Amino acid sequence: MREKCALAKEITNFNREEAERMISKDMNPLDVVYKYRETEEVFRSYDQPDKCILCDHLFDSIENIAARYDLDVDEMLTKLNSAIIPE
Repeated sequence: MREKCALAKEITNFNREEAERMISKDMNPLDVVYKYRETEEVFRSYDQPDKCILCDHLFDSIENIAARYDLDVDEMLTKLNSAIIPE
């Protein structure tokens, strides 16, 4: 029984730590890249020929950027979070 409780506590702590590291759609690129440098490459992958997300939209929310460029916000968040969560 103690082993199950210890395991449950470990899983809960892991999930809490992972949730604290999650990037959400209301965050902006400046805060995300400042906190998680490894996300810069993901943002750069969404640059347009005449637009640089990190140059022109540092203070916009990820959700607004996705809407402006007709991007899938859920896909973008998955890629960003994958960049910061070790496998």
